[in-house]
Amino acid sequence: MMRDTILAATMASGLILPPKAELHLPPRPAIIKPGNLDASGHLLSMPVTLGMMKRKAAGPLSLTHVSAILSSQSSGSSFTSGSTSFGSTVSAGNTRYLLCLIHNIWGSGGTDGWTNSCTIGGVAATKLFRANAYAGQVTDCWYIENNTLTSGTLAVTWNGTGSQFLKTGFSIWQLVNPASIIPVITTNAASATSIAVSVSRSASQVGLAMASPNVDSGSNISWSNATLKYNILGNSTTRWSAAQIDTQTGTFNVTGIQSATGNIMRVTAAVWS
Repeated sequence: MMRDTILAATMASGLILPPKAELHLPPRPAIIKPGNLDASGHLLSMPVTLGMMKRKAAGPLSLTHVSAILSSQSSGSSFTSGSTSFGSTVSAGNTRYLLCLIHNIWGSGGTDGWTNSCTIGGVAATKLFRANAYAGQVTDCWYIENNTLTSGTLAVTWNGTGSQFLKTGFSIWQLVNPASIIPVITTNAASATSIAVSVSRSASQVGLAMASPNVDSGSNISWSNATLKYNILGNSTTRWSAAQIDTQTGTFNVTGIQSATGNIMRVTAAVWS
């Protein structure tokens, strides 16, 4: 009764009351079911291909000398080394090759001194190249592709038998991330006491050189335009040496030198991009 009286008086006076307050609830949220979702045109709905996935970039090209081994047996058709270092592992996305270079000089009791097979850490290797620089002197290069092998034995078989095994040296190198395992340069030559081979190398390439004389005076082999990595004495009259080509660029001569006279020196060089 009181409320109606107040309302009638208010209307008579000309005052306008605000409308009666009402409560408005927000609409219920829509429930989106998988069948109602249209993802066409969105990046996440596109098929993923290998070409769209970003791969881990490979590291730089590198070449490292790892081990030098000597065969000291007097006869037979094979040789197996003791435990030998094969370098360090590389991560996925990189490509690592282990190279085994074999310096062999045939002995008077031997037939053919080149190698027929090679295993590195129990893994069968593939022959990369053979350099016949001089009659009776052979350099074979074998390789495997392996990112994780760090040690093991080296085993080879020869084409013949005899005393050539008194004069065999082995050199292990680690080659990482070349454009190809095939060298861009392989060259060799032989002459007396001092021998040079012509090499062309850019700053982005890596290379190595190996040398051995037929007979020496026991003196070490020195190098011009290459960095010495080792000298090893095969027996009282034979020595092997290896060097890395790592600073010179352009076309130049890599030279192996020994003080002894009357020798036949041979030098083999290889370069990778």
